[in-house]
Amino acid sequence: MPSPTPTIRPVQPDDYEAIAFHLGNYRAQQRKNEYWLNRFVFWWELNPFHPHSLNRGWILEDGGLIRGFLGCIGLPYQWNYQPCPAMTPTAWSVDPNYRHHALKLFAAQLEEAKKALLLDTTPTHPVRQIAMRCGFTPIPYDYDQHVLIFHDYAGFQEWHLRSKGRDSWWPARIRRIENLFRCPPPSPSTHHVRQITDSQDVGDAFDKLWERTRRVQGETRMRSASWVRWYCFGFADQPKSLFACYLGKQLLAYAIFRPAIKRAETKEALPVLFSECLDFWHDPDYPKSIDLLMNHALHQSRLDKQSGLATFVYPPLKAWVERQNRIIPTAGTPAGLFLQPPHLDSVHGTAKPYFLLAEGDVGL
Repeated sequence: MPSPTPTIRPVQPDDYEAIAFHLGNYRAQQRKNEYWLNRFVFWWELNPFHPHSLNRGWILEDGGLIRGFLGCIGLPYQWNYQPCPAMTPTAWSVDPNYRHHALKLFAAQLEEAKKALLLDTTPTHPVRQIAMRCGFTPIPYDYDQHVLIFHDYAGFQEWHLRSKGRDSWWPARIRRIENLFRCPPPSPSTHHVRQITDSQDVGDAFDKLWERTRRVQGETRMRSASWVRWYCFGFADQPKSLFACYLGKQLLAYAIFRPAIKRAETKEALPVLFSECLDFWHDPDYPKSIDLLMNHALHQSRLDKQSGLATFVYPPLKAWVERQNRIIPTAGTPAGLFLQPPHLDSVHGTAKPYFLLAEGDVGL
């Protein structure tokens, strides 16, 4: 029988094994302890943006056993153009017999939010309702449309057919013909785009791009080289692709993608693999870098046996998306929330918000 007063306490490194066991068995997820232990190392030990003053999360404990958990991950943000400590909740899980104690974990998180910006970008509907009553505000996303962009006409038509519950032989025939005439996207001789596969190649050029452009958007994630290295290469079980566009040695833009499964809106539709855009950052003085970068990513999706790109229509990508002719709008809007600590101005002033998919614990 549950104790009438289980305890809430901060997570300590000695708790990792027990939390991994709890999460591995939660709702029959069947994930091995090693997966969660590697994730904890990524969240807390390798994370250069999780200060010692910030709790790793909280556990609900009864009789020496973990009955609930709510993780907390430190993140780098700027608010009104100034660096701001931030955090995101993750993996909120409570055993069925202890659900009536779940809000105690949430209350501990609210107490922590007095010293850091709190972003929750993956709330369930019930959590969203609770958070809104506790003062959370919807994240001011500057877009509301999600699209699929196919790299070939055959895949585009095949999706249409499957969305209507139909099948056909001819999209595959078209694909074979298209492949005969396909070539890599051209790039001007002064520019080059490449996929970065080694964290050691994320160097000073990324820091210089961020310092050049950080005042373009006043409220956004801080995109230093250390953040890109950690986010893209810190956890092998969350694979990501990083593409960068250069002018000589100067970095002009980069984009981060991850594999994502999408389905047409029918029960019979098979899952289709896309490359989903999580983050995009560029120097607005070089607008041509957007087309070069996205065309390269679209071409690479074909080489990786994916159907194309999936992305929200972020403001920098809007013109490029509108020029694509194999595009399908899909359902889905971002639904993240944030809570400002008391020491932050509640007025945005002239600061422009720039929040993409890779906010909060998305991709972590």
